[in-house]
Amino acid sequence: MDEKKRENPGNFGKYKLKNAKSLKKKVDAYFNAQDSHVTTALVGTGPNAVVRTFPDPQPYTWTGLARAIGLSGRQAILNYMDRDEFAPILKDARMRIEEQWEAKLHRLGNNNGVMFALMNNTSPENGQWDNKVTQNVNMGGQPGNPLEIKHSIDELSEDQLKAIEAILMKK
Repeated sequence: MDEKKRENPGNFGKYKLKNAKSLKKKVDAYFNAQDSHVTTALVGTGPNAVVRTFPDPQPYTWTGLARAIGLSGRQAILNYMDRDEFAPILKDARMRIEEQWEAKLHRLGNNNGVMFALMNNTSPENGQWDNKVTQNVNMGGQPGNPLEIKHSIDELSEDQLKAIEAILMKK
């Protein structure tokens, strides 16, 4: 597979991002737009109603960042991270997104969506975020030493065999 296809799958022509300086401008513009977003609302009723503008920062997302810099999605961002000139800018952007998601874990009551995003979108080199509990159940002694059966079926009495048969027939 040629180098161009490996680095730029799905878009075998020219790269959309020309240089690190233009990428940095687009990334900064995305975060500034998300942070400075405002909502306008009608407050009050009747003749006392007034239009007010409220700060309404929007969440950072992979898809939003990709759209802002002119890429097709998260995978396209990851492809550009392989290029030395773009990697520091995109890795910093990824950390900013992860930082906001982590902060939301401390504020929100229902964290399932944020936890899902962190488990599926964080980077292995930064330490994959996971929510796993691992249990090692070892029957039979030492790790890697399976349970040993010390009696063969030939050594069982007829009463023992009938008891086993009765148990198996119930299932």
